[in-house]
Amino acid sequence: MATEAPEKLDVARRKPSLRGGTLWTMAGLIASRGFVAGAGFLGSVLWARSFDQDTYGKYQIVVASGAVVASFTMSGLNDAALISAAKRKDGNLDSILKLRLLVASIGAFVLAGWAMVRYRDDTPMMLAFLISAVMFAPMQLQPIWVAFTNGKRRFRLLTIGQIALAAASLVGIAAFTLFGATAPRMLPWVILGSQGLTVVVGLYLQLMLREMKETTDRDPAIVRYGHHVTAAFLLAWVFSSDRLIVGEVLSNADVALLSVALVMPNQVKVFFNAFEQVFLPQVTAAASVAAAWEYIKPRMFRLWAAYTALGVIGFLVLPIAIPMFFSHKYVLAVPYAKWLWLSLCLSSPFTFLASILNSQRDKRFLYIKNLASPATTIILFVLLIPTYGLDGAVGARIANHGLLVGFHILYFAHAVKASRRRAAG
Repeated sequence: MATEAPEKLDVARRKPSLRGGTLWTMAGLIASRGFVAGAGFLGSVLWARSFDQDTYGKYQIVVASGAVVASFTMSGLNDAALISAAKRKDGNLDSILKLRLLVASIGAFVLAGWAMVRYRDDTPMMLAFLISAVMFAPMQLQPIWVAFTNGKRRFRLLTIGQIALAAASLVGIAAFTLFGATAPRMLPWVILGSQGLTVVVGLYLQLMLREMKETTDRDPAIVRYGHHVTAAFLLAWVFSSDRLIVGEVLSNADVALLSVALVMPNQVKVFFNAFEQVFLPQVTAAASVAAAWEYIKPRMFRLWAAYTALGVIGFLVLPIAIPMFFSHKYVLAVPYAKWLWLSLCLSSPFTFLASILNSQRDKRFLYIKNLASPATTIILFVLLIPTYGLDGAVGARIANHGLLVGFHILYFAHAVKASRRRAAG
């Protein structure tokens, strides 16, 4: 028992009070994430109302294709940047940025090749892909900025930066809709406007990273852990593939319907990220899984209760909200949206358990979760979408949410017990 005391003291020493500064920090982050969510939502509304379903579906295919390629650009370096910042190993930053930029540049060529091969007979679509490819590499640096700023607990800067990035994308889309430039042939230029402005803001934020470096200390083990995260997330592209599969076996209009169904549920993830950004520095700095659990445990019930209430409210409101905001041509998306919303709200609080395990660099959890979950999901997509259409796409996602909740609880309980046994000697 003597060895448990330092661990608990470590948590107590780092644990901030939710009164005062941390409360305002959380409020600010939630407000900023609310703005990000609102900007993303409004951008989707502008696309859905101003462009025809076929064009909106094509835009979503471009976005999904970029997400698929991005999953191969060493996304685990985001975790390495967060951990490096939290543990004051700022000397890791240069190598992280250089490596991410190198692999992202290769990804840009892949995206351009995809355009030339798949869409050579569709000039607007091919141009849209090529423009997205040009913007691809600098776009992939933005998560590094977010992670490092978060790890340094520069929450005010994080808040302002996220608002600026979201506003830039929205302004780019709004300018075209304001002037009525919404014909299908305008697709490439709308993407250029929205992504181009976002890249400009992102590059400006990158210049601030140098000012945040407090030390030149390096820890190559943290960067190597980022490689493990990358390997574990190589199947992350699966969660963008349903739009691509729907586009191939159904139609671009069906892609638009699925995308609208996902818009509101995706906002649940945005608000989850706001809470996570407040807690991540503490659980990352904790001495063990058990110590991190002691910090997060008092907050879990309140988080679950809040998300459950949010789930029920959304389930009742979405049938009214979607036709109101997106027009009645998207009313078929309502049943998909409300069930996705409810399942995400009920499952989101348990993702904090995964955040703890990832911050404590549990490699076994990392690989099991992030390989088994998408592998199961892609099997469900391939089996269900051709047979059941959009019902199959949404059903596969909901099934994945339920399976992940069970896995998180069982694995985390095992990890906490193992952590306590090690602490007891």
